[in-house]
Amino acid sequence: LNHLQSTHSALADYFLGIWGGVPKPFQYTEMQKQRFGVIENEGLADRKVPKQPNLFQSKDGKQVMSKTFVRLNI
Repeated sequence: LNHLQSTHSALADYFLGIWGGVPKPFQYTEMQKQRFGVIENEGLADRKVPKQPNLFQSKDGKQVMSKTFVRLNI
């Protein structure tokens, strides 16, 4: 992925709520490993991203949560 696609994908994931309440994997840089005394290259962290479920209105006005979604930003 190029930078534009990568940034677009990260923003789409945020607004879909994919990482809401779920630890997200990441990689430490060499400088972070030195500063924090970390040996591993990878870690997980819950970044406290809010959940943002897809909501729809039914014909009777009640909110219905989507059970599936299609990611359109491939």
